[in-house]
Amino acid sequence: MARMGQSSEKRRLFSFFQISNIGANSLAFFAGRAGIPYGKRGKGSEVSHQLWLVSRFDPLRDECCDCPSAGHLLRLDPEVGDEQEQQLNEQTLSQRLERVAAHVPAGARLADIGSDHGYLPVALMRRGVIAAAVAGEVALTPFRSAERTVRENGFTQQVIVRLADGLAAIEPGDGITAVSLCGMGGETIRDILADGKARLSGQERLILQPNGGEQPLRQWLMENGYRICFEEVLRENRFYYEIIVAERAGPVTYTAQELYFGPLQMRVRSPAFLAKWQRMLRLKQRTLTHFTRARQAVPEDKVQEMARQTQWISELLA
Repeated sequence: MARMGQSSEKRRLFSFFQISNIGANSLAFFAGRAGIPYGKRGKGSEVSHQLWLVSRFDPLRDECCDCPSAGHLLRLDPEVGDEQEQQLNEQTLSQRLERVAAHVPAGARLADIGSDHGYLPVALMRRGVIAAAVAGEVALTPFRSAERTVRENGFTQQVIVRLADGLAAIEPGDGITAVSLCGMGGETIRDILADGKARLSGQERLILQPNGGEQPLRQWLMENGYRICFEEVLRENRFYYEIIVAERAGPVTYTAQELYFGPLQMRVRSPAFLAKWQRMLRLKQRTLTHFTRARQAVPEDKVQEMARQTQWISELLA
């Protein structure tokens, strides 16, 4: 389950409502960028509080993007949102989780952090792909759901479900060789990796599926000696998702544009990758237009950052 970080970016808040009219879907996109579980399980006042946070999230730091929450696509509340929940289980994974599963090495000992219902580790056990797994969850309700999934599939000896925050779910005796973190904001994944770095041996393969915020996540990987060995953009239920696979390989350097777009994706230029950035270009151009009409002045450095990103995308697509 995504957790609410305390990063400086999230403390620099202001109301986007004052500079642009945005709908429920845009709020959902900002929530994915912020790593806020904006409707994955929240109800009532919790959702209202989350929506307030999203409405005050700085859109220039983590811009609007097609990024719903992981595991399920749920309504924000009964009155807004137009996505229905996908019926997924340990036998039928989403396309995203199938792509994540494809990068888990045969015989791996997997730590699935933010495991939700535990579908990924149980599916991999059912297929005979992994030897063992830890399913970590920070919230009680998904923790119990994962326990139930593991128990009903008869894997209580092979899959350990732990109630823990981030990589604290990993213990020295687990012998983890692969770590998956899916469906959280990229900054949240970055913070989980940074906070729990001592729990990693450096030999694990990291299989990451951020809901936005890929740039700061790649920045952390580079700064900590992880080379990106695979990247992919895929489209599912009208939304674009990225998968990043990284392994520790010593010093590595990426350019600013490579951190933004993905070093491997810039070379491959898949149809989904190009389609995503064509859409992002339209969104950023629209946002820049909103800024010119804003009643409240937008900080110049923010406008310049948005303009620079727009230029990068235009050059990429030229």
